Amino acid sequence: MNERLFVNKNRQMTLTDAGHDFLPYAVEILNSWNRGLEKIRNRSEEPEGKLTVSMFYHASLLYGEKVVSFMEKHPKVRLFVKSLSPEDSVQQIIDREVHLGFIRSIRHPALSYCKLIAGNFILAVYPNHPLTKRKQLVPADLSGEKMVYMYNGAGDQKIIDQFYHEYGQASEIMMETNNFEVCKRFIIRRLGIAYLPRYAIQAKLDDGSIVGIPVTLAKQPPEYDIDPRLADGELQSQLVPLVYEPYQEYIVSGNVRHD
Repeated sequence: MNERLFVNKNRQMTLTDAGHDFLPYAVEILNSWNRGLEKIRNRSEEPEGKLTVSMFYHASLLYGEKVVSFMEKHPKVRLFVKSLSPEDSVQQIIDREVHLGFIRSIRHPALSYCKLIAGNFILAVYPNHPLTKRKQLVPADLSGEKMVYMYNGAGDQKIIDQFYHEYGQASEIMMETNNFEVCKRFIIRRLGIAYLPRYAIQAKLDDGSIVGIPVTLAKQPPEYDIDPRLADGELQSQLVPLVYEPYQEYIVSGNVRHD
């Protein structure tokens, strides 16, 4: 390198100015080397090590049910799951406190990402509700309906508020909550209806205890995405396949879109 990087004097090593300048690059070289070794080992060995994943509330509705089966399949992986807002997930991924985060679509130049789920909102009602016979909803249909108002995050709020602005002004808000389980039980017991993301209630839609009615808004909201975000593109080939596995039944059944 034509530069002296450190001085070894009296059994003590001191970095030179050039050594200080080169130190972060040396650390990155070693990190890249270790990642390369890990990737080669994972080709023939059972994946092992610590995997820290963050997710916001809606993502945990899907992923939380799959944690046990994931750990049964990969017993050598020590999995740490954090519940964080999308913004906190981004920061902790950048700070290398989290390997991978499930978040709403947030663009950041330091992160790589791929879309895992794209969902939509529907009007959730109980079976045989009069609205299930309607081919197309109009705002007047919700006049006098008892509603549950869901709130959970700024991104959701824009979509939900848009629905109430167009459809729900004549409805009656019976309850406000950020708890999906409470909301689902409220609907199943025929106490009211709610505007919810489809996959948050997919199990109830599948067993028929809740019926979903599509709603077309005049001002269509953006797609509701869950993206796995990683701090390093090279980690993607190692970690994302492991995280995708618990979702296979959703992907195969067509309940979500896998791009």
